[in-house]
Amino acid sequence: LQEIKLFVQRAPSASNIQDYLFGVCHIQCYLSELWHIQYYSSEIRHIQYYLSEIWHIQYYLSDTRHIQYYL
Repeated sequence: LQEIKLFVQRAPSASNIQDYLFGVCHIQCYLSELWHIQYYSSEIRHIQYYLSEIWHIQYYLSDTRHIQYYL
């Protein structure tokens, strides 16, 4: 974020236009990385949810085993 602040404060001149464009590319790359991280985090949440569902199914099956035992 500090790099982005410094980049925004620096006005582009004819001599450093390539540097400016390079900075824009870096910010776009950084933002796309953030998006990937958010996507990855949501995938992890989905996996955790799926695993908790499996746990509920296992619990349910153990309950049915208990019922069979009592019958």
